Amino acid sequence: MNKSKSGKNDNVSNNDNNINNDNNINNINNNRYDSQPEFHTISNYPKSGGQRSFKQSQSFHEPKNLGARVTLSETKTFSEKAREHWTPERIKKVTSGKKYPILPSEGAELLRALGLLNADASMSADAVRKYIQINHMLLLLEPYFLELCERFPTVRVLDAGCGSSFLTFLLAWCFRNRWKKSAHILGVDSNEKLIQKSRTTAQELGLSDVLKFECANLQEFLWDTTYTKCFEAEAKRPNAVVALHACDTATDIALAIGIAQKADFLGVAPCCQAELARKWAKLSGENFTGAFAPVFANPNLRREIAAHLTDTLRMLLMRGVGYEVTITEFVPSQHSPKNRLMTAVRRGNFHKESQVAYTDLKASLGGQSIALEDLLAAGGGSVAIDSPTDATTKPSI
Repeated sequence: MNKSKSGKNDNVSNNDNNINNDNNINNINNNRYDSQPEFHTISNYPKSGGQRSFKQSQSFHEPKNLGARVTLSETKTFSEKAREHWTPERIKKVTSGKKYPILPSEGAELLRALGLLNADASMSADAVRKYIQINHMLLLLEPYFLELCERFPTVRVLDAGCGSSFLTFLLAWCFRNRWKKSAHILGVDSNEKLIQKSRTTAQELGLSDVLKFECANLQEFLWDTTYTKCFEAEAKRPNAVVALHACDTATDIALAIGIAQKADFLGVAPCCQAELARKWAKLSGENFTGAFAPVFANPNLRREIAAHLTDTLRMLLMRGVGYEVTITEFVPSQHSPKNRLMTAVRRGNFHKESQVAYTDLKASLGGQSIALEDLLAAGGGSVAIDSPTDATTKPSI
Protein backbone atom coordinates (compact mmCIF):
# COMPACT_ATOMS: atom_id res chain seq x y z
CA MET A 1 0.00 0.00 0.00
CA ASN A 2 1.02 3.60 -0.48
CA LYS A 3 2.07 5.75 2.42
CA SER A 4 0.49 9.14 3.06
CA LYS A 5 2.46 12.15 4.25
CA SER A 6 1.31 11.35 7.79
CA GLY A 7 2.95 7.94 7.57
CA LYS A 8 -0.34 6.02 7.60
CA ASN A 9 -1.32 3.42 5.05
CA ASP A 10 -3.68 4.79 2.46
CA ASN A 11 -6.64 2.59 1.61
CA VAL A 12 -6.04 3.34 -2.05
CA SER A 13 -5.10 0.91 -4.79
CA ASN A 14 -1.95 1.40 -6.83
CA ASN A 15 -4.11 2.58 -9.70
CA ASP A 16 -4.50 5.88 -7.85
CA ASN A 17 -1.01 6.82 -8.94
CA ASN A 18 -2.47 7.37 -12.38
CA ILE A 19 -5.38 9.63 -11.33
CA ASN A 20 -5.45 12.91 -13.19
CA ASN A 21 -6.02 16.19 -11.38
CA ASP A 22 -9.41 16.81 -13.00
CA ASN A 23 -11.41 16.52 -9.78
CA ASN A 24 -13.48 13.75 -11.34
CA ILE A 25 -14.85 12.14 -8.20
CA ASN A 26 -16.35 9.19 -10.01
CA ASN A 27 -12.94 8.31 -11.55
CA ILE A 28 -11.33 8.65 -8.14
CA ASN A 29 -13.87 6.33 -6.54
CA ASN A 30 -13.65 3.76 -9.34
CA ASN A 31 -9.87 3.49 -8.99
CA ARG A 32 -9.75 3.84 -5.23
CA TYR A 33 -11.88 0.92 -4.24
CA ASP A 34 -10.63 -1.73 -6.64
CA SER A 35 -8.53 -3.24 -3.87
CA GLN A 36 -10.46 -2.67 -0.61
CA PRO A 37 -12.98 -0.32 1.01
CA GLU A 38 -11.77 2.93 2.53
CA PHE A 39 -13.17 2.69 6.03
CA HIS A 40 -11.59 0.96 8.98
CA THR A 41 -12.92 -1.92 11.00
CA ILE A 42 -13.67 -1.54 14.70
CA SER A 43 -10.27 -2.93 15.67
CA ASN A 44 -8.53 -0.08 13.86
CA TYR A 45 -10.31 2.78 15.64
CA PRO A 46 -8.05 5.32 17.31
CA LYS A 47 -7.84 4.74 21.06
CA SER A 48 -7.60 8.36 22.13
CA GLY A 49 -8.86 8.88 25.65
CA GLY A 50 -9.78 12.52 25.13
CA GLN A 51 -13.16 13.82 24.04
CA ARG A 52 -13.12 14.65 20.36
CA SER A 53 -15.61 16.79 18.52
CA PHE A 54 -18.09 15.61 15.92
CA LYS A 55 -16.30 17.76 13.35
CA GLN A 56 -15.00 15.80 10.44
CA SER A 57 -11.33 14.92 10.75
CA GLN A 58 -9.36 14.99 7.52
CA SER A 59 -9.28 11.47 6.16
CA PHE A 60 -5.75 10.56 5.12
CA HIS A 61 -7.06 9.10 1.86
CA GLU A 62 -9.23 12.06 0.87
CA PRO A 63 -7.93 14.10 -2.07
CA LYS A 64 -7.10 17.57 -0.82
CA ASN A 65 -8.57 19.28 -3.85
CA LEU A 66 -12.11 18.17 -3.05
CA GLY A 67 -14.43 20.81 -1.59
CA ALA A 68 -14.98 20.78 2.18
CA ARG A 69 -18.71 21.35 1.96
CA VAL A 70 -21.38 20.32 -0.49
CA THR A 71 -23.62 23.15 -1.66
CA LEU A 72 -27.37 22.99 -2.06
CA SER A 73 -27.07 22.77 -5.85
CA GLU A 74 -24.89 19.65 -5.45
CA THR A 75 -27.18 17.89 -2.98
CA LYS A 76 -28.93 15.63 -5.47
CA THR A 77 -25.65 14.60 -7.08
CA PHE A 78 -24.18 13.93 -3.65
CA SER A 79 -27.17 11.74 -2.66
CA GLU A 80 -26.83 9.70 -5.82
CA LYS A 81 -23.10 9.45 -5.28
CA ALA A 82 -23.63 8.17 -1.73
CA ARG A 83 -26.15 5.55 -2.86
CA GLU A 84 -23.69 4.31 -5.47
CA HIS A 85 -20.77 4.33 -3.07
CA TRP A 86 -22.47 2.68 -0.10
CA THR A 87 -23.09 -0.79 -1.40
CA PRO A 88 -24.74 -3.37 0.90
CA GLU A 89 -21.31 -4.85 1.54
CA ARG A 90 -19.83 -1.54 2.65
CA ILE A 91 -22.83 -0.74 4.82
CA LYS A 92 -22.60 -4.14 6.51
CA LYS A 93 -18.89 -3.58 7.12
CA VAL A 94 -19.46 -0.32 8.94
CA THR A 95 -22.66 -1.32 10.80
CA SER A 96 -21.63 -4.90 11.60
CA GLY A 97 -25.03 -5.95 10.31
CA LYS A 98 -26.96 -3.88 12.87
CA LYS A 99 -30.11 -2.05 11.81
CA TYR A 100 -29.03 1.53 12.39
CA PRO A 101 -31.65 4.32 12.17
CA ILE A 102 -29.54 6.36 9.73
CA LEU A 103 -27.68 4.64 6.91
CA PRO A 104 -25.11 6.57 4.85
CA SER A 105 -26.92 5.57 1.67
CA GLU A 106 -30.18 7.14 2.95
CA GLY A 107 -29.10 10.06 5.12
CA ALA A 108 -26.18 11.27 3.03
CA GLU A 109 -27.02 14.99 3.09
CA LEU A 110 -27.52 14.93 6.86
CA LEU A 111 -24.31 13.03 7.53
CA ARG A 112 -22.42 15.36 5.19
CA ALA A 113 -23.81 18.40 7.03
CA LEU A 114 -22.67 16.86 10.34
CA GLY A 115 -19.19 16.33 8.93
CA LEU A 116 -19.36 12.52 8.89
CA LEU A 117 -19.15 12.00 5.13
CA ASN A 118 -16.36 13.25 2.90
CA ALA A 119 -17.04 15.06 -0.37
CA ASP A 120 -16.73 11.77 -2.26
CA ALA A 121 -19.30 10.14 0.12
CA SER A 122 -16.61 8.07 1.86
CA MET A 123 -16.24 7.97 5.63
CA SER A 124 -12.98 8.40 7.55
CA ALA A 125 -12.01 6.10 10.41
CA ASP A 126 -12.81 8.75 13.02
CA ALA A 127 -16.14 9.51 11.35
CA VAL A 128 -17.06 5.81 11.44
CA ARG A 129 -16.64 5.87 15.21
CA LYS A 130 -18.82 8.96 15.54
CA TYR A 131 -21.36 7.49 13.15
CA ILE A 132 -21.70 4.39 15.34
CA GLN A 133 -22.07 6.55 18.45
CA ILE A 134 -24.92 8.69 17.15
CA ASN A 135 -26.79 5.66 15.84
CA HIS A 136 -26.44 3.90 19.18
CA MET A 137 -27.84 6.96 20.92
CA LEU A 138 -30.77 7.12 18.48
CA LEU A 139 -31.53 3.44 19.05
CA LEU A 140 -31.83 4.16 22.78
CA LEU A 141 -34.03 7.23 22.26
CA GLU A 142 -36.21 5.88 19.46
CA PRO A 143 -38.71 3.85 21.57
CA TYR A 144 -39.58 6.95 23.61
CA PHE A 145 -40.16 9.10 20.54
CA LEU A 146 -42.18 6.41 18.80
CA GLU A 147 -44.46 6.35 21.84
CA LEU A 148 -44.84 10.13 21.63
CA CYS A 149 -45.63 9.80 17.92
CA GLU A 150 -48.51 7.48 18.79
CA ARG A 151 -49.89 9.84 21.43
CA PHE A 152 -49.61 13.23 19.75
CA PRO A 153 -50.43 14.39 16.20
CA THR A 154 -47.45 16.77 16.29
CA VAL A 155 -44.61 16.03 18.69
CA ARG A 156 -43.10 19.14 20.26
CA VAL A 157 -39.43 18.88 21.25
CA LEU A 158 -37.13 21.33 23.02
CA ASP A 159 -33.37 20.88 22.70
CA ALA A 160 -32.16 22.98 25.63
CA GLY A 161 -28.59 24.15 25.09
CA CYS A 162 -28.43 22.67 21.59
CA GLY A 163 -24.88 23.85 20.83
CA SER A 164 -23.86 22.53 17.41
CA SER A 165 -27.29 20.86 17.17
CA PHE A 166 -26.19 17.33 16.35
CA LEU A 167 -29.05 15.76 18.29
CA THR A 168 -31.48 18.38 17.00
CA PHE A 169 -30.75 17.56 13.36
CA LEU A 170 -30.76 13.82 13.99
CA LEU A 171 -34.23 13.98 15.54
CA ALA A 172 -35.58 16.22 12.79
CA TRP A 173 -34.30 13.84 10.12
CA CYS A 174 -35.83 10.84 11.90
CA PHE A 175 -39.23 12.51 12.25
CA ARG A 176 -39.24 13.42 8.56
CA ASN A 177 -37.64 10.38 6.95
CA ARG A 178 -37.79 7.45 9.37
CA TRP A 179 -40.80 7.89 11.63
CA LYS A 180 -42.72 9.97 9.06
CA LYS A 181 -44.50 11.96 11.77
CA SER A 182 -45.19 15.65 12.26
CA ALA A 183 -42.89 17.44 14.69
CA HIS A 184 -41.96 20.91 15.88
CA ILE A 185 -38.39 20.91 17.21
CA LEU A 186 -36.96 24.01 18.87
CA GLY A 187 -33.22 24.33 19.51
CA VAL A 188 -32.17 26.96 22.04
CA ASP A 189 -28.65 28.11 22.82
CA SER A 190 -26.95 31.32 23.94
CA ASN A 191 -24.28 31.14 21.22
CA GLU A 192 -25.59 33.30 18.38
CA LYS A 193 -23.00 32.09 15.84
CA LEU A 194 -23.97 28.46 16.38
CA ILE A 195 -27.66 29.34 16.15
CA GLN A 196 -27.16 31.17 12.85
CA LYS A 197 -25.13 28.27 11.46
CA SER A 198 -27.84 25.80 12.51
CA ARG A 199 -30.53 27.90 10.85
CA THR A 200 -28.56 27.89 7.60
CA THR A 201 -28.03 24.14 7.76
CA ALA A 202 -31.71 23.50 8.47
CA GLN A 203 -32.59 25.56 5.40
CA GLU A 204 -30.12 23.66 3.22
CA LEU A 205 -31.42 20.30 4.42
CA GLY A 206 -35.05 21.30 3.81
CA LEU A 207 -35.91 20.93 7.50
CA SER A 208 -36.73 24.56 8.32
CA ASP A 209 -40.44 23.79 8.68
CA VAL A 210 -39.73 21.12 11.29
CA LEU A 211 -36.74 22.70 12.96
CA LYS A 212 -36.37 26.20 14.42
CA PHE A 213 -33.54 27.77 16.39
CA GLU A 214 -33.59 30.58 18.92
CA CYS A 215 -30.72 32.39 20.59
CA ALA A 216 -31.58 32.77 24.27
CA ASN A 217 -30.25 32.32 27.78
CA LEU A 218 -31.94 29.21 29.18
CA GLN A 219 -32.41 30.87 32.56
CA GLU A 220 -34.54 33.54 30.88
CA PHE A 221 -36.17 31.29 28.31
CA LEU A 222 -39.98 31.21 27.95
CA TRP A 223 -41.30 28.16 26.12
CA ASP A 224 -44.76 29.48 25.26
CA THR A 225 -43.57 32.82 23.92
CA THR A 226 -40.71 31.35 21.88
CA TYR A 227 -42.73 28.45 20.49
CA THR A 228 -45.51 30.75 19.26
CA LYS A 229 -42.97 33.10 17.71
CA CYS A 230 -41.07 30.35 15.88
CA PHE A 231 -43.89 28.10 14.69
CA GLU A 232 -46.74 30.63 14.52
CA ALA A 233 -48.96 28.18 16.35
CA GLU A 234 -50.78 28.02 19.66
CA ALA A 235 -48.32 27.24 22.40
CA LYS A 236 -48.66 23.85 24.06
CA ARG A 237 -46.24 22.23 26.44
CA PRO A 238 -43.21 20.39 25.03
CA ASN A 239 -43.68 16.64 24.81
CA ALA A 240 -39.93 16.09 25.12
CA VAL A 241 -36.98 18.07 26.45
CA VAL A 242 -33.50 16.89 25.54
CA ALA A 243 -29.99 18.16 26.27
CA LEU A 244 -26.84 16.57 24.86
CA HIS A 245 -23.69 17.37 26.84
CA ALA A 246 -25.03 20.55 28.44
CA CYS A 247 -22.15 21.47 30.73
CA ASP A 248 -22.42 21.29 34.52
CA THR A 249 -25.57 23.01 35.83
CA ALA A 250 -26.91 23.63 32.30
CA THR A 251 -28.19 20.06 32.50
CA ASP A 252 -30.05 20.97 35.72
CA ILE A 253 -31.62 23.98 34.01
CA ALA A 254 -32.74 21.82 31.07
CA LEU A 255 -34.29 19.29 33.46
CA ALA A 256 -35.95 22.03 35.48
CA ILE A 257 -37.55 23.48 32.34
CA GLY A 258 -38.83 20.06 31.34
CA ILE A 259 -40.23 19.31 34.77
CA ALA A 260 -41.82 22.76 35.08
CA GLN A 261 -43.46 22.34 31.66
CA LYS A 262 -44.69 18.80 32.47
CA ALA A 263 -42.79 17.32 29.54
CA ASP A 264 -43.69 13.69 28.91
CA PHE A 265 -40.10 12.69 28.23
CA LEU A 266 -36.72 13.99 29.39
CA GLY A 267 -33.45 12.84 27.84
CA VAL A 268 -30.09 14.26 28.89
CA ALA A 269 -26.45 13.29 28.50
CA PRO A 270 -24.76 15.16 31.40
CA CYS A 271 -21.35 16.71 30.99
CA CYS A 272 -18.71 18.25 33.28
CA GLN A 273 -20.62 17.77 36.53
CA ALA A 274 -18.44 20.05 38.63
CA GLU A 275 -20.90 21.76 40.97
CA LEU A 276 -20.65 19.27 43.84
CA ALA A 277 -16.88 18.99 43.48
CA ARG A 278 -16.56 22.76 43.98
CA LYS A 279 -18.71 22.63 47.09
CA TRP A 280 -16.84 19.63 48.46
CA ALA A 281 -13.50 21.38 47.96
CA LYS A 282 -14.78 24.27 50.05
CA LEU A 283 -15.96 21.89 52.79
CA SER A 284 -12.56 20.18 52.80
CA GLY A 285 -10.92 23.54 53.38
CA GLU A 286 -13.24 24.03 56.33
CA ASN A 287 -12.02 20.74 57.89
CA PHE A 288 -15.17 18.72 57.16
CA THR A 289 -15.17 15.54 59.28
CA GLY A 290 -17.96 13.45 57.76
CA ALA A 291 -17.64 9.97 56.25
CA PHE A 292 -16.82 11.45 52.83
CA ALA A 293 -14.02 13.70 54.16
CA PRO A 294 -11.25 11.60 52.51
CA VAL A 295 -13.04 11.94 49.16
CA PHE A 296 -13.51 15.69 49.58
CA ALA A 297 -9.79 16.12 50.26
CA ASN A 298 -8.61 14.25 47.15
CA PRO A 299 -9.04 16.27 43.93
CA ASN A 300 -9.12 13.28 41.59
CA LEU A 301 -11.58 11.24 43.67
CA ARG A 302 -13.61 14.35 44.42
CA ARG A 303 -14.09 15.15 40.73
CA GLU A 304 -14.95 11.60 39.63
CA ILE A 305 -17.23 10.68 42.52
CA ALA A 306 -18.99 14.06 42.44
CA ALA A 307 -19.95 13.45 38.80
CA HIS A 308 -21.56 10.10 39.62
CA LEU A 309 -23.32 11.32 42.73
CA THR A 310 -24.59 14.46 40.98
CA ASP A 311 -26.44 12.24 38.51
CA THR A 312 -27.65 10.02 41.36
CA LEU A 313 -29.14 13.06 43.09
CA ARG A 314 -30.72 14.20 39.82
CA MET A 315 -32.25 10.76 39.37
CA LEU A 316 -33.78 10.82 42.85
CA LEU A 317 -35.15 14.34 42.37
CA MET A 318 -36.79 13.39 39.06
CA ARG A 319 -38.32 10.27 40.59
CA GLY A 320 -39.51 12.34 43.52
CA VAL A 321 -41.55 14.62 41.22
CA GLY A 322 -43.17 11.87 39.21
CA TYR A 323 -40.70 10.62 36.58
CA GLU A 324 -39.61 7.06 35.92
CA VAL A 325 -35.85 7.33 35.37
CA THR A 326 -33.39 5.07 33.59
CA ILE A 327 -29.63 5.60 33.38
CA THR A 328 -27.55 3.81 30.78
CA GLU A 329 -24.31 4.05 28.81
CA PHE A 330 -24.81 5.25 25.25
CA VAL A 331 -21.16 5.44 24.18
CA PRO A 332 -18.58 2.82 25.23
CA SER A 333 -16.32 4.35 27.88
CA GLN A 334 -13.17 3.64 25.86
CA HIS A 335 -14.42 6.13 23.26
CA SER A 336 -15.58 8.91 25.59
CA PRO A 337 -16.01 9.45 29.34
CA LYS A 338 -19.12 11.54 28.60
CA ASN A 339 -21.22 8.49 27.95
CA ARG A 340 -24.16 8.57 30.34
CA LEU A 341 -27.70 8.88 29.06
CA MET A 342 -30.48 9.69 31.52
CA THR A 343 -34.03 9.13 30.28
CA ALA A 344 -37.17 9.96 32.23
CA VAL A 345 -40.86 9.32 31.48
CA ARG A 346 -43.48 11.33 33.32
CA ARG A 347 -45.88 9.14 35.30
CA GLY A 348 -47.49 11.96 37.29
CA ASN A 349 -47.32 10.71 40.90
CA PHE A 350 -44.68 11.82 43.38
CA HIS A 351 -42.43 9.06 44.70
CA LYS A 352 -42.00 9.64 48.43
CA GLU A 353 -39.30 7.00 48.87
CA SER A 354 -37.08 8.79 46.37
CA GLN A 355 -37.61 12.09 48.15
CA VAL A 356 -36.48 10.50 51.43
CA ALA A 357 -33.51 8.83 49.72
CA TYR A 358 -32.46 12.19 48.26
CA THR A 359 -32.58 13.86 51.68
CA ASP A 360 -30.54 11.07 53.30
CA LEU A 361 -27.90 11.02 50.55
CA LYS A 362 -27.60 14.79 50.57
CA ALA A 363 -27.04 14.76 54.35
CA SER A 364 -24.25 12.18 54.03
CA LEU A 365 -22.56 14.40 51.43
CA GLY A 366 -22.22 17.36 53.74
CA GLY A 367 -25.72 18.74 53.18
CA GLN A 368 -24.82 20.26 49.82
CA SER A 369 -27.69 20.70 47.36
CA ILE A 370 -27.44 20.63 43.58
CA ALA A 371 -28.83 23.22 41.19
CA LEU A 372 -31.82 21.07 40.20
CA GLU A 373 -33.03 20.96 43.80
CA ASP A 374 -32.70 24.72 44.13
CA LEU A 375 -34.60 25.34 40.87
CA LEU A 376 -37.41 22.95 41.80
CA ALA A 377 -37.67 24.34 45.33
CA ALA A 378 -38.16 27.81 43.87
CA GLY A 379 -40.87 26.57 41.53
CA GLY A 380 -38.40 26.73 38.66
CA GLY A 381 -36.20 29.38 40.27
CA SER A 382 -34.87 31.69 37.59
CA VAL A 383 -36.28 29.31 35.00
CA ALA A 384 -39.46 30.96 33.76
CA ILE A 385 -42.68 28.94 34.01
CA ASP A 386 -45.45 30.17 31.78
CA SER A 387 -48.43 28.34 33.25
CA PRO A 388 -47.80 26.06 36.25
CA THR A 389 -50.35 23.37 37.08
CA ASP A 390 -50.78 20.64 39.67
CA ALA A 391 -47.88 18.23 39.13
CA THR A 392 -50.01 15.21 40.00
CA THR A 393 -52.59 15.83 37.26
CA LYS A 394 -52.47 14.03 33.94
CA PRO A 395 -50.83 16.09 31.19
CA SER A 396 -53.15 17.59 28.62
CA ILE A 397 -52.57 17.29 24.91
